[in-house]
Amino acid sequence: MKKLLFPLLLISLCSCGGKQEKANDTTENAPSDNSIVTDSIVDIATEKPLLSEKEDYTPAPKRTSVPVQEYKVDYDSYPSETPKQVFLLDEFYGKYGPTSSQPLDATLNAFENLSEITDDVIAEIEQFYKNLDERGGTEDMIIAANIKRNLAFYKTIREYSEISAESIQELVASEYAKWNLLADKVSRIGIDIVYLTYFQGSMSGPVSAQLEASIQEIGFYNVNVLKCRLIRDSNHLKEGIPEKIAAEALCKTIDLNLEMLNRPEVYEGETREEYENSFKEAESDRKGLEELIEDWLKLRYEISDKVDSDTYRPYIGSTGVLLIDMAAEINM
Repeated sequence: MKKLLFPLLLISLCSCGGKQEKANDTTENAPSDNSIVTDSIVDIATEKPLLSEKEDYTPAPKRTSVPVQEYKVDYDSYPSETPKQVFLLDEFYGKYGPTSSQPLDATLNAFENLSEITDDVIAEIEQFYKNLDERGGTEDMIIAANIKRNLAFYKTIREYSEISAESIQELVASEYAKWNLLADKVSRIGIDIVYLTYFQGSMSGPVSAQLEASIQEIGFYNVNVLKCRLIRDSNHLKEGIPEKIAAEALCKTIDLNLEMLNRPEVYEGETREEYENSFKEAESDRKGLEELIEDWLKLRYEISDKVDSDTYRPYIGSTGVLLIDMAAEINM
């Protein structure tokens, strides 16, 4: 029955036009191997600049770098055969990822502090986490998903940093910082849903990790659309989905999942108490989602006013798609 919720939402839409196994917490979160993969990108970039020749937008002055948050790689959590570049990705995500207390500063610092990781190295890392995942052990699956998440974050920052050389650099950085806050919020709510769905089950950690990785990959999809690269031939992407409807669908998907998971009566004693506390935490994490969506949309609209509409149309049309993709990942 639960699986029918999201298809029903989409039918309705079309007619309109942490817990990670609780112990692993934020270190071991990540998402799934969905259709957002780099080798499916069709580059349709044009020779036209992002800014219209009729526009005159002056970039913000160069800012002074601020200290990044401290982060130490837990080397012991990785297998002995782990490629050393995996540790660089771990550190990069830890310093500049969505849990930063200063998301915009972290984003701008990340643009400036990219280490050079070649496409060949990225292919090696991708093969490494796929091999780990195929072992089938829950710990290996979590490590594999975390590496996948870290790599998606790194590749996204690399793409955004290229745009940041353009005259809309500060605005684009602000948009990504807001997107990352939204993605992190949705990830945390999703992990709540996973934990309640697989309550006390061993698959809670791996599924949570895959969820966060998938949402990071949606961010990579976002930046590639911004650069006028279409990842897949999608009618939704071509025609667009009204972002307000998509935002409502995301919120309703989350609320319907939580409504169906409000079932402490199936447990007894201390187990029931733990379930009730976990559900309350999920409800707390759910608060403020609409405000984060609105903050992100405002910057999205601001960027659309600064750039040539013909060049930029794929990006504007993708706004609702991104929200729908997150809703699909959340739906258990």
